[in-house]
Amino acid sequence: MGIYQDALNSFAQAAEIDPEFTEAWYDKEMTLMCGGKYLEAIRTFNKLLKIHPHDEQAREQLDQAQRKIMKYGSSTQSSPSKDKMKLIN
Repeated sequence: MGIYQDALNSFAQAAEIDPEFTEAWYDKEMTLMCGGKYLEAIRTFNKLLKIHPHDEQAREQLDQAQRKIMKYGSSTQSSPSKDKMKLIN
């Protein structure tokens, strides 16, 4: 879980330093999604959409996270599987 948490911390810090750096927001959200942290991913994209309200990719990712919550609940696991982590490396 160290690498997973390190990634989240890095993306969060990058987004905090430069809120206009949308890639940091996307990477944080993808890491949360891969970790089954759908509610946190939704919160992340809601923050991004406050900054960039017309960001279609953010809206699509937000919709995907909301569908995951409806299907699996707000969190499916406490840490990402190795297969899921390959998606973000």
